Amino acid sequence: MNKQQLAQQLRQRLKARYPVLYVKHLADDQIIKSYVTCSGCNKQWLAGQELERAILESVSVEDFLSLSRQHRENEHRDTQQR
Repeated sequence: MNKQQLAQQLRQRLKARYPVLYVKHLADDQIIKSYVTCSGCNKQWLAGQELERAILESVSVEDFLSLSRQHRENEHRDTQQR
């Protein structure tokens, strides 16, 4: 999957929860970042080359969300161990 395909599918999911006018004006990177960033501390748990790899390895939006969830859980576990 490429970044545009992923952003388009994630945008459709956001439209179900937020006003279409708001979602419509978000850039692809903003859409994707909203799914890999903690809303509490604003830390991005999937970024850079790891994010690019996750996008390329994903065959569907569900696959990407699963990979993102795994990274988030690993990040959370690492934070707790410190």
